Amino acid sequence: MAAHTLTADQLDYFASFGFLRINAALGTTEVGDITGEADRLWREDFGREPSPSEQIMQGGFVERSDRLFELVDHPAIHGALSAVLGEDMVFCGSEGNRGVAGLPTAHNWHADRRGAAELGLMRVKVMIYLSPMTESNGALRVIPGSHRAPLHVELLDFNNRQTEADPRYFGVGSREVPAHVIETTPGDVVMFNQSLCHAVYFTDEPVRRYIALKYAARPRNEEEWTLLGPADSEIFAPHARTRDSQRPRVRKMVDPLLKAVAAARPPNAARHHVD
Repeated sequence: MAAHTLTADQLDYFASFGFLRINAALGTTEVGDITGEADRLWREDFGREPSPSEQIMQGGFVERSDRLFELVDHPAIHGALSAVLGEDMVFCGSEGNRGVAGLPTAHNWHADRRGAAELGLMRVKVMIYLSPMTESNGALRVIPGSHRAPLHVELLDFNNRQTEADPRYFGVGSREVPAHVIETTPGDVVMFNQSLCHAVYFTDEPVRRYIALKYAARPRNEEEWTLLGPADSEIFAPHARTRDSQRPRVRKMVDPLLKAVAAARPPNAARHHVD
């Protein structure tokens, strides 16, 4: 199946604002299959049917399932990412998430990759929500343009206050910070620059179930390899399903990482966290 791509307007939108919602990127049957398989893994992890308010986040999530692993190089996802990260991008792993990290205080404002140095290597997270997401039940909020300096640097203090019970920013409450709420229907795909400031707040019971896929532009020099992560991170030790895949698009995203490890290019000591 041929990979989809983005229009010129979508590329400009993503570059300017740091996020993009691709409507109905996945078909109804696909969404049903993906949801059923994700729910199976979550029941396996909990040992029962989890309640909506129970929170769990696992790395290496899609790598545990042949069906879910098909998302890694899905034409609608891979094509969009190639347009912003380049055809030689690398795959940085996945997550499976239920609930909201930080309950009952929600998930306060932060950027996954923060600091001026991080702006030197673009990293993108793809969100596949398996429940309808609205402002009231925990849809993702973003501050458009906060993936670029100087705004990104000016908002770095937000990260330091992420664990506060009721933080205020510039004298206003969390929900009053100027932001865009990305409401979605299952089948939509959201992609955002991981230096973008984002948060989750809700008034109704949260029903957040989502799969996250992480990618990065291929590092071009030693400094960028350092930004990607230490040699012992999950990025440079991909799951067997990833490492052994024979699908051409997966191989192209993984082989540079394996070669980097063989050449001892990534740093040996951790300097940057991995989201």
